[in-house]
Amino acid sequence: MTKEPANSYWLQNNNNTPQRSRNQLRPGPAGRPNGQPPQRGMSSINRWLLIIVLVMLGIYLYQFFNANNNNTSSQRKELAYSDFYNQINDGNIKSATIIGSSDITGDFCSPVGGFSTYHVVQLPNGDPNLVPILTQPSAPGFKKPTCANMTTVITQPPTDSSFWLNILIAFLPFIFLIAIFVFISRRATQGQQGIFSFGKSRAKLILEDRPSTTFADVAGVDEAKYDLQEVVEFLKTPSKYQRLGGKIPRGVLLVGPPGTGKTLLARAVAGEAGVPFYSMSGSEFVEVLVGVGASR
Repeated sequence: MTKEPANSYWLQNNNNTPQRSRNQLRPGPAGRPNGQPPQRGMSSINRWLLIIVLVMLGIYLYQFFNANNNNTSSQRKELAYSDFYNQINDGNIKSATIIGSSDITGDFCSPVGGFSTYHVVQLPNGDPNLVPILTQPSAPGFKKPTCANMTTVITQPPTDSSFWLNILIAFLPFIFLIAIFVFISRRATQGQQGIFSFGKSRAKLILEDRPSTTFADVAGVDEAKYDLQEVVEFLKTPSKYQRLGGKIPRGVLLVGPPGTGKTLLARAVAGEAGVPFYSMSGSEFVEVLVGVGASR
């Protein structure tokens, strides 16, 4: 019998067989199952990238939530409601902007305490005289502004939906950065896993549609079919041979030029025995034994 390297096929039944892969025969590291790569944590590049993103996010949040307070404390004069009335009485209010019923801002005619703008705090609810006084500064008991006519603007407070929309728009850049970080981390993880996939079998299992091919569909090669009958019988009733101390063959090497029916004969063996059929190309088989370069 001539022995030459060729495509190889394995036939396995649903039960566990003594046949094992090369990875399973090798002892694995302590504490890990055989054939599994060691678990690795986050790489140093991903760790530093995560730290940078978190620092930038913290700085942005600090500036975002403290911007109004910083502007108020550095540019505006905080006025009590009574002091605001006194400034109107003195004619030192140049403009006033009423936002809803809880906020008043504007400009002084003459700076007060080094501030040219003001912000009224502790605004009472429902003062009926406030709007007439601001819209008609010539009312009895109040002086006209010394610099120019008073400008009064009444606006509605922002709704909750616009507030949350502004928050979302403000956070969009950081959501984009986090998405990029997650994408890079996943690609790096996949790359590390690809390194440890070397030597693993890429055989495809045909289980749902088991081969219906039989020896009757294979013309000729009567001697090969006769020799394979013993393999078929072992796959059908392995217990009969195991009681006698028999072991399943490691494999059957089918040798011949392309187109002579080697694959058809292998499928016929699986069909006769009613077992799943594993298929592997020659380059993938060589990759398991030699290396990745053989398949490329």
